[in-house]
Amino acid sequence: MDKPQQYTIVQFGTPQTPLPTFDSSKFKMSVLASAKGVISIPTMQQDRSKSGAAEITDERDRITVQERAYAKLMRNLPSRNMLPHLVHELVERDPNRVDLDQRSFICRYVGAPSVGKSFFIKQLGKIAHPKGVFNLNCTDVDMGTLFCETVFDTSGADIEKAAIDAKMRDGKGLSVESLHRLRTSLGDAYIEEDRNGKTVIAFDWAGIQVKGNTIAEQEFGAQIIQETLTQVCKNEGIEVSKNASQIGITTRDGIAVRAADPNSADYGRPILLDEFMRCKKGTAQKLYEWIAMLSDPRVPKVEVIGGKNRSVTIYRKDLPATFRVNPTDNPAIARMGSAELDDPLKSRFGEELDSRTVPDPEDIDFADRLGLHFTGVPLLQIYYSAKEHFDANPQDLIQVLRKYRTAALTDAEVKEIPSEQMLNLSDPMRFIKISEQFARFFASLDFKKLASEDASLAYQDYLQGVTIDLRTVMKLFEKSSVVLPETTQSWGFDYSAAFETAAPVDVSKQIDEEHRLETRGTRTVRYVLEWLERVIVPADAISRDIDLAECQTLFNAVLIQAANNGIGKASLAEAEAGGVESIEDLYNFNPLNEADAQMRLIRDLVLDEVRKEYELARVTNGYLPEMPKDNDDIATIGDMQLTLEQAIFTRSTSKPGSLGYTNSIIAPNADATFAAKAFTSMTVQDSIPAPDAQKGTSKVAFENLMQRDVFLMALALPETQEDTLASLWNNELVKHPSFEPYDDALKIASDENFESLTTLVTNHKGRLEPVHILKSYDESSLKVKNILVVSGSIEKDMQRLLKAKGVTYVDYTADNAAAQIDEAVADFVLDFSSSEQLKTKLISSFLLRNGYRKDDAANRTLGLGELMTSPDKVPPTAPMQVTNIPFVLELDQSNE
Repeated sequence: MDKPQQYTIVQFGTPQTPLPTFDSSKFKMSVLASAKGVISIPTMQQDRSKSGAAEITDERDRITVQERAYAKLMRNLPSRNMLPHLVHELVERDPNRVDLDQRSFICRYVGAPSVGKSFFIKQLGKIAHPKGVFNLNCTDVDMGTLFCETVFDTSGADIEKAAIDAKMRDGKGLSVESLHRLRTSLGDAYIEEDRNGKTVIAFDWAGIQVKGNTIAEQEFGAQIIQETLTQVCKNEGIEVSKNASQIGITTRDGIAVRAADPNSADYGRPILLDEFMRCKKGTAQKLYEWIAMLSDPRVPKVEVIGGKNRSVTIYRKDLPATFRVNPTDNPAIARMGSAELDDPLKSRFGEELDSRTVPDPEDIDFADRLGLHFTGVPLLQIYYSAKEHFDANPQDLIQVLRKYRTAALTDAEVKEIPSEQMLNLSDPMRFIKISEQFARFFASLDFKKLASEDASLAYQDYLQGVTIDLRTVMKLFEKSSVVLPETTQSWGFDYSAAFETAAPVDVSKQIDEEHRLETRGTRTVRYVLEWLERVIVPADAISRDIDLAECQTLFNAVLIQAANNGIGKASLAEAEAGGVESIEDLYNFNPLNEADAQMRLIRDLVLDEVRKEYELARVTNGYLPEMPKDNDDIATIGDMQLTLEQAIFTRSTSKPGSLGYTNSIIAPNADATFAAKAFTSMTVQDSIPAPDAQKGTSKVAFENLMQRDVFLMALALPETQEDTLASLWNNELVKHPSFEPYDDALKIASDENFESLTTLVTNHKGRLEPVHILKSYDESSLKVKNILVVSGSIEKDMQRLLKAKGVTYVDYTADNAAAQIDEAVADFVLDFSSSEQLKTKLISSFLLRNGYRKDDAANRTLGLGELMTSPDKVPPTAPMQVTNIPFVLELDQSNE
């Protein structure tokens, strides 16, 4: 190895640096993690971590090159189908595994766009050299520039360039305008790199390349450079000399020469030749002998013409250990456009020796890329490489992933990790499901195959140009992060406030990170479905002579496919596929998904009410001691769980048919005995009168009504929701002589149908508060499928609590409440062919439950949303009532 003192050796595949691998033929993951699996890679990254502490001023320098290289590779691990090619590249660069006299310095990768060919090569370049890989997009480039570049001669402006560089080094940098001008005019000579987590900007003044083939085009380019320097100096207060405008044209060594020159700052840099075969026609032949020398150990040297028209000899034995050339290409098929290698190039590469074909993207590639996007680490590759262990020890997976996400980062860099990624890492299995369900869907999107066989030629031609690849999918997720503004219904706005002077709206309170995370699943699903419609049903279909009906047919087919992967809902005629979960539910973030978090919030919400009551009592009784300020001193989460279990057990010992068993709920105890008994049982009473009974009568004293929010907590608790829902209906309504027993509306109001609807009244801040509840059952499992609750405004924490248990809550005081309710009801009845009839029956049931005749002429024509949001027009005259009066237990003596 040439000049070994310049290199640091980093290792992958040891027990301390395990590397996931994938065998595509067996579809099996494994791990390199032993002395036999270790791969050693030379790097020119400098390791300052072993220097004395006094010499290290930058915290990043305390991190070893080994740590940084391994963490960088793992956080940018390619997808499973690309892992074998990563291992190949690593092995080819390992001096312990490849005889230096026999090594090849070149390997070409051919495969579909976006699969990650260039991506993993760039990552290896960052490990090999401080300046990373030379990345040359070869499209329409004369390949001779690898040896000799035509550049602008800016030596007349050396003073000005030095002053600009000094500005960049002094910590303050240049103004935004100056940087924009330089970025625009310098092209590739404007260098912006991520070096060890820090963005570094520099200017390669000697490498400002000349564009254009004519003298006029080149002179215009020189003028642009001169004007840029002049304007930047003016912006930054730098005096401009008279020689600054003397910009000419010269040549310098190309990147292939500089990377092999020990005196160059680019010595040892790997080279990526992206879109290699799309170079300027006829110029690839200039590389024949150079490629032969790189790939064939029997070719010891190559002579090329470098800068200043000088002859340069590049010796194979002197090439640095970090040097590597990787051409990449898309397949030579329609719409991808790379040409095939000609025979002389094939002979120099050696077909499938120094040229490898990578597989087309599959669902695992989509899933791996999505998992990386969600968490910042190769989530699925790590999980599947040790699946048995992680399934048995799920907490280990969380710890491992968090360790990889923060490895080799400074404290400041850890703080810059997106908080969303760290939250996602708390529930990795959820994001594995999300990644895999999305991946299966996107990988199956072949519009040309999905389109009808009878599709018109115009539509077939349009679909031929639609490509869904990994880049498209990642862009979708970037775009779906945008929170769109909400509209106001036209009937709710009259423009009367226009032009009035008012304080600006505090956007931070309306669109915060919490809000974005809570709705990210809903937003993403909506965006994906909207994007699909835009792609499948082109806006200019008529101009393209495409029949909109055939577009809609394809769109409906894709919607079914999406629903079968948890994206949106299946249509009426199609059942959803088993084994998938709703992407919307999986991806929406709720901080109360954990049982302990729910219990803590319930305790704190109830204790807020208890404190208010207790402080009022202290006003009249000064001898009462002050309540502890810390809620944990009143009731810990463990205490809460214990008393809940006791209440559930006590209830289970009561006789079936007794009041306590069939007609009561377990709810938080919102009185001063809370500390001793966190949960108690409440009676549910039915006050349904005869249809012609006096309106507004009540059987329960107002002060005995349960607090509304305490009742809602009983609906939100996982342990009590099912029994609470079952207790809110009884058969009193069915027994009334004036009702027909086989009436569907009556069955809905009596919980004897696949949909059930009721209204109850509660006490909220000293006034009656109606609560409307609609639930539906799954016909196959007979389990509750949907729950809609409508009442007044509730706190955000209560909204989260209900949402965590799958309850859709609508505030009937909101501007668009009626529309929200009708939309939710439409989802409830989506699976029924007679959905409109069912909506009518729901309206009749609502009227029955609220003490009206089901054919009440005044209200019969209103929609359910309007009925539920009009308590003044349609007051509940005979609803269910939940009281603080506990039921009387009737224990079965034989069980004692």
